[in-house]
Amino acid sequence: MPPKRSPPPPPSPPRRTLWAMYKGIEPRYRILLGMGFMGFSMLGLWVSDQLEEAFPPQADTRVTHISHQDVAAAERAQPPSALSASPAPSATAAGQRPRE
Repeated sequence: MPPKRSPPPPPSPPRRTLWAMYKGIEPRYRILLGMGFMGFSMLGLWVSDQLEEAFPPQADTRVTHISHQDVAAAERAQPPSALSASPAPSATAAGQRPRE
């Protein structure tokens, strides 16, 4: 007598997109879910404000913008001999930290 075969597995349900799953939720719970996300976002903003008050950021001393007038004024302030001599490329020009 041959061994009994198990019945074939039931067909899997069709795959749904995230939007289809969201639309399948009852409207009342979709509203609650949206309000929960907004509450979580508001809490995050509030916490970040509290942390910024408790630990104020240090002043940023980096130069973020130099105008053309500033460059021209700096070039005029240097003696002509300093402008004509081309120094060897430094480590900082290549994006590396200078050796100590």
